[in-house]
Amino acid sequence: MVRKEPKGSRDEEPEYVPKNSKKDYMWFEMGFFTRWERPDRCRVLCIDTPEKLQSRLETVLREQSPLKFSDPFAMHVPLIDQIILLYDVSVWRVRDPVRKIEKVSTSITLLEGVVDKCRLGQRERERTKHRSTF
Repeated sequence: MVRKEPKGSRDEEPEYVPKNSKKDYMWFEMGFFTRWERPDRCRVLCIDTPEKLQSRLETVLREQSPLKFSDPFAMHVPLIDQIILLYDVSVWRVRDPVRKIEKVSTSITLLEGVVDKCRLGQRERERTKHRSTF
């Protein structure tokens, strides 16, 4: 899940949620399939990924030293690196809303503690008052 980025954000990542979306997030159920054909070919099928993943993967593959396709897992490292970048964006975009909830929850917990202490103080005053009347 990648959340929609609020306006004015300093996030340099692209917006993954369409402008006409009624939700402020978008799920990506990505699927990856690799096929190694000996001795020098590896194919990767990426299903339901953001467009940016494909373009970044192509850029990385063009710019890095050639892969050794004698290794059946040669494509896995650059692919997983790009997936990790997407997860990183997702986690950071969820952080702010979660932090707001944590702050409210903490405030409520602190307030409940104060209320409990006030109640205990009131009960103690009532007990003391009650004892002094006897």
